[in-house]
Amino acid sequence: MQRSNKRNYRKGSKTTKSWLEQRSLTVMVWPGPSPDLNPIENLWVHIKARLVGRKFRSNNQLWEAVRHEWKSIDAAHCKRLSDSLPKRLSFLRKNEGKAISYSYVH
Repeated sequence: MQRSNKRNYRKGSKTTKSWLEQRSLTVMVWPGPSPDLNPIENLWVHIKARLVGRKFRSNNQLWEAVRHEWKSIDAAHCKRLSDSLPKRLSFLRKNEGKAISYSYVH
């Protein structure tokens, strides 16, 4: 049996644990989603940083600003994020899977 290892799922309900035990099923240890391993998360941080402090009169105006910032991201920035994956993996291993600061991989 495999399930997410997000904190709120790790404990599980008593009913679920009982059901698994009755069937002698073992739950695989599986990491929860990690923004440290997902370059798109870093792109969203970049976009959010560019929008901080700006005021928008409507959701549509905000959406247009997000689209503008998204289009302004160059391929070299994306390549740096992709190329940094081995380094991020190394930092995560050293940090025993706990979140890392992205500033460490630049």
